[in-house]
Amino acid sequence: MVVGHHLLFGVHDDERMMLKQTLDAMVEGHLERTLVTYRAARPDSDAWRWVEASVALVHDDDGAPTEIISAVRDISKRKALEIELAAARERAEGGGEGEVAIPRQYEPRDPHPDERRAGLCRPAARRRPRARSAPPG
Repeated sequence: MVVGHHLLFGVHDDERMMLKQTLDAMVEGHLERTLVTYRAARPDSDAWRWVEASVALVHDDDGAPTEIISAVRDISKRKALEIELAAARERAEGGGEGEVAIPRQYEPRDPHPDERRAGLCRPAARRRPRARSAPPG
């Protein structure tokens, strides 16, 4: 849907400046290739899609930049999962109302640091398997 169009075609206003600066850096010779993520409008609907573009500068035989090429793919599903994960982390860290805060470094399957300090459990490194009795024989 974007073949033959300028890379800024249909780019969301919030990401347009970032993408323009990236393209300018390429034209000025500061950047040869990069990967950029931005929202783009679907030409056949009013929906915005998250896309990832692999962008590269093409040179002529003398080494002068001649064009910028890109391969664009839709990553809307991945971006939705990333946003959902970030929201879940926010809630887990106490950002949501009425939610229980769980410190990031705490794994639920491990003893809580307060239990360790109170001597209610042994550190994992000191645990040893129980000796088994020899089978009758």
